Amino acid sequence: MVWGDRATGKVIVGLGGIGAVLFDMDGTLVDSDAAVERAWERWAAEYGVDPAAALTIAHGSPADRTIRRLLPALDDTTVVAAAARQLALQYDDLADVVATPGTRDLLRALARLELPWAVVTSADRRLAEARLGAAGISAPVLVTVEDVRVGKPDPEGYRHAAALLGVPVTRCLVVEDAEVGLRAGRAAGAMTAALKGLDGDLRLDDLTQLAHHLDPSPTGEPAGVPGSDLLHSSPATTKGDPVELTLTPMTEQDLVRLLGALEQGYAEDLVAHSGLTPEAAHERSVTQIRESLPAGAASEGALLRLGRVGDTEVGWIWVRLPTSAAPSQARIDNIEVHPAHRGRGYARRMIQLIEAELAQLEVPELGLNVFGTNTVAIGLYRSLGFEVTSQQMSKRIAGAG
Repeated sequence: MVWGDRATGKVIVGLGGIGAVLFDMDGTLVDSDAAVERAWERWAAEYGVDPAAALTIAHGSPADRTIRRLLPALDDTTVVAAAARQLALQYDDLADVVATPGTRDLLRALARLELPWAVVTSADRRLAEARLGAAGISAPVLVTVEDVRVGKPDPEGYRHAAALLGVPVTRCLVVEDAEVGLRAGRAAGAMTAALKGLDGDLRLDDLTQLAHHLDPSPTGEPAGVPGSDLLHSSPATTKGDPVELTLTPMTEQDLVRLLGALEQGYAEDLVAHSGLTPEAAHERSVTQIRESLPAGAASEGALLRLGRVGDTEVGWIWVRLPTSAAPSQARIDNIEVHPAHRGRGYARRMIQLIEAELAQLEVPELGLNVFGTNTVAIGLYRSLGFEVTSQQMSKRIAGAG
């Protein structure tokens, strides 16, 4: 997974790929818009509020937050009672509640990819379970307004869901159809996918489109390779229609531009998979990467290449040439496809071109590591002829220094 850091404008690289998908419920997985509108219209009539004003701000927000905005003079006790009444109007109104278009396709894709997912909703648990049940959806993890201190646009719900799944929120994709939810996802540090014409890192017409983006087999795009499953291949011939992409040597300026993001992404993976603290992981990441490139882009034994289509940079690849420890095998240390160019076969083509370059150097084997959870990347590598050659497991010893 690769996306832009909105604060700095730099590219942030998720070396392990998407670790989980976090869904809003109403309007995202479940088409309940009509039921929501009916409930707010009835509530507005009871409380003397303009129904149009309520509907303008209610979607995606916790009921109490909406009520405070509509009726700022109410005390806390009255707000709680008013919010409870609003939810009560929705509990049994399920006649036209169904799954949104593409939901089935997307959930099947997540199952194929073995990607964990959760639902994070501003509804309470009773209402969430009723609506998901009416739509035929069984959420493995459900975070409701009752599970957080502050609802959307606060990021607590999405952070809590990521923690329950055991996935760093920076490895998560938040899928939303309301601006208040997108704000929560951004604040949590996740990538966002937006429906209904809203602005997210990805803009979606429906969830089928997201299913194809996550599982574009056979040309899924990985976003990085360090990990636990060792794969290798011999230089392979190109199959299928070639993508119009070229590899060009990376300059020192290019490396400086990309290095900080690589270090940050690798540190995040170390936190997720090695149990290190963020500080220790960052220190190890910087040390290991810079020791691997002592002379920067001119480091001996390193092939650093930019992938270009015409004048557009679409990604990059870093390959380490054989060493005395592995005299017959080159290794891919990192491969990236920039976010605007994913799903077009560029990662596949970069690997094919680097294999051709290695063949000219008479290097017989190419290896890489990939986290076992990055099933999109694994699928791509297997389709290119890589196979698992070894696996490792480890644990920390309780009481050891």
